[in-house]
Amino acid sequence: MKKYFLLSFLIASITFNFSSPAQAAATCAAGGTCVVGDTGPGGGLVFFVKSTGAFNVSYILHDDFMGDQTFSSSLTSDQQAALTFDYLEVAPTGRGAGIWGVGGLTTGGTSLLIGSAKLNTEHILLTQVGVAANNAALYADQYSNNGFSDWYLPSMDELRLIMLRVKLGTFSTDDFPLGLWSSSDYGDAFVAGYSALNQLQGTPTRSAGTPGVRAIRSFSIAPVVAPVDETDSKAKREELVRKNQDSLVSTFNNLEAPSLKLFQDSDIAGVTSSNVEEISKALITQETTAPITMSLLLKTVYKFVTIEKLSDNAHNKSVYTQQLVDIGLIEDSQSQKGWITNQLRKLVTTKMDTFTKASDQVAILEKQVQARKARTQSILTKIATRRSTN
Repeated sequence: MKKYFLLSFLIASITFNFSSPAQAAATCAAGGTCVVGDTGPGGGLVFFVKSTGAFNVSYILHDDFMGDQTFSSSLTSDQQAALTFDYLEVAPTGRGAGIWGVGGLTTGGTSLLIGSAKLNTEHILLTQVGVAANNAALYADQYSNNGFSDWYLPSMDELRLIMLRVKLGTFSTDDFPLGLWSSSDYGDAFVAGYSALNQLQGTPTRSAGTPGVRAIRSFSIAPVVAPVDETDSKAKREELVRKNQDSLVSTFNNLEAPSLKLFQDSDIAGVTSSNVEEISKALITQETTAPITMSLLLKTVYKFVTIEKLSDNAHNKSVYTQQLVDIGLIEDSQSQKGWITNQLRKLVTTKMDTFTKASDQVAILEKQVQARKARTQSILTKIATRRSTN
């Protein structure tokens, strides 16, 4: 009787264990939670995970000749909160060396920020019409992997973040042997942003044939479902974004302030609850009588975002001289613009939190530059006079 009871108990236990298996958590690729380094739904490496608060990844490059240089990819708290996705993944394969495209200003402009690559790519494709298949943005737009075709060319901050992950040992150097093109053109008609392991920041000419391409895509926590008609879905979304952008421009031309949601629905990166009113006011009260265009709107947003970064001591090392030239804060002809940029980074935030305040500080620094030049010239003149009299 005891043997029969023990056997019955064991059978019941075995049956219970087989009938109630533990449910395994979904992987990142299957729509579960992701961490940096995971394989995403598109088969790529996850390199950005949205979180709360400010975001910053930095790497200090030690150079005996140039001194220490800090390279960063960052977002303010508001910028990160405004992102409409949870993750970014970089494609497992890409295009080898080839050009970025042809010369010419990009219709609508481009941004450097994390989260701006999709709109950058769309703007580049509108401008680079008829360019051969080695156009970097066109390659990224047409890339497909694991059933997903919603890929695009990374912005400069996104591309730099990928390279920083390699430098910090998160990704293998074997995964990214080539320098890569970004979708950020810095408002220049002839160059584009570039990043490589041996040069984290560069702006080669668009016809340079050395850089390669790695597309990226954004996604959120959701069950992965094979798209029924990915092309049709993508086209509908792009059409909706274009309509929202037209509505945004129309609102400004009617001298009305649009909502933050309309900015977000228009895929305008960098506009947050803390700066939307200032951006709107700047556009509505502009001195020119010319109608507001999407290009002017994006340049204004870019100007405010750059000033916000510059006034944030935790992230202003990721603001570069060319950006300050692009927004009109420093003249391109200023021979000491690199020195002025470094001095601006050292100022307290209250002196830099508006474009006007930043301009005042630049004017002070330019006077210092002129004073230094005058002193140097005076010394050289005295030396030359002494030599001539001896």
